Amino acid sequence: MSESLIERRISPQGFTIKVDIRTLTFSVYTPKGLKENYPGLNTADLAVQRVVFLGDSFHLEHFITGELSFVNSKDSKMNIPYLYGGAKEQNTISLPCYTYADITPVILHHYKTAKEIIQIAQSNQLSFKCIIAEETNKSEIVNLKIRFPQTNIFIIKRKQA
Repeated sequence: MSESLIERRISPQGFTIKVDIRTLTFSVYTPKGLKENYPGLNTADLAVQRVVFLGDSFHLEHFITGELSFVNSKDSKMNIPYLYGGAKEQNTISLPCYTYADITPVILHHYKTAKEIIQIAQSNQLSFKCIIAEETNKSEIVNLKIRFPQTNIFIIKRKQA
């Protein structure tokens, strides 16, 4: 592994996260320098997760979509902040991740239609988690689930006033 293609981050709690930019895999080292073990997984490195937000209502101002980002995590759940609808209050969605570190690498995408996701994901053989606005057409959701059966889909509903 060439060092120039490794993104290295040290978390506030002292974990070291090394991301191989070429393969988009990462490994985590504890504050004592030991490589983190992933129970139940037969891999030395983990794939950087991709999270797709689908719908006009989402705003991801804190991120450059399509680029490697680091989000806070706790208890093996990554916490992704977003704005929804016209709300000025930031929301957070917690999604499972395999690491115990306090930050996790992720690549976030934002698309207006399922058709955009299908074109990109099929051409690049991507696997992803999908966060969907409640106003998304049900047939688009079904189409995504049929084409990508392993995809976890989460539907976000507006808070009632």
